[in-house]
Amino acid sequence: MNRDPGNWLRYLAAHLAAGTLAALVFIAALLATDTAGVAGLAFADRQGGWALVLLAFGIWATFGGVAVGVGIMSIDRRADHRPLTPRSGHAAAGFAPAAAGRRVRSRSGSRSSR
Repeated sequence: MNRDPGNWLRYLAAHLAAGTLAALVFIAALLATDTAGVAGLAFADRQGGWALVLLAFGIWATFGGVAVGVGIMSIDRRADHRPLTPRSGHAAAGFAPAAAGRRVRSRSGSRSSR
């Protein structure tokens, strides 16, 4: 993926839009089925609109956050992405970290209890 910030923002905005759509569908289903009496309670009370707004915001933040998180975590799986070498910053095909497959000692100064 290109390092242009606008490209990254569009990529993450698309994921946020997908999360928003999923949240809207979930909220509509929640209200249509009156699960746990949520719709009945909200529409029976004078302040029920505020309860629905807060519920919708919480669901949107959860679904949107998950969708953006999935987008961020799947960046490495994109076909046009190549990892960077540790020192040069240049793209390298087939780069693997040096510590892969072997034990790494802690540098905290404390000894293990083996």
